[in-house]
Amino acid sequence: MKIKLAALFFCCCLTLNCAPKEEVKKISISAVDLVKEFVTDEKAATEKYKEKTIKVTGVVSRVADAPGSRSVWIRGFDKKNPDIIYVQCILLGADAIDRYTYGVGNEVTLNGSNPERSKNLDGTHVVAVTRCRS
Repeated sequence: MKIKLAALFFCCCLTLNCAPKEEVKKISISAVDLVKEFVTDEKAATEKYKEKTIKVTGVVSRVADAPGSRSVWIRGFDKKNPDIIYVQCILLGADAIDRYTYGVGNEVTLNGSNPERSKNLDGTHVVAVTRCRS
């Protein structure tokens, strides 16, 4: 009887997918270190962070608003690596509303994913982070 119950429980768990889920760990990194990784080896950095959630910390250098969104540029410039200057996070919805937190000069920590090198219309190279939130 016990074996039948255990087998039944196992089958139900497979069907309902009730097995414990792995906790998704965020990779914590400073904006300067993230930029260094992309400058040192863009291909390796892109692969390392592909489909990963990151927690990036740094000082806000620039903020730009658009309807329903806000772009926050976190200082990532390093004198030894002047190629990429910022980590750019685009916040949407409620996260885009808080003007004080994202003020220039404030230190922030944002969560996002899939960082990749990008070039803005003004020619500035950035490490763009998608799906950002506080």
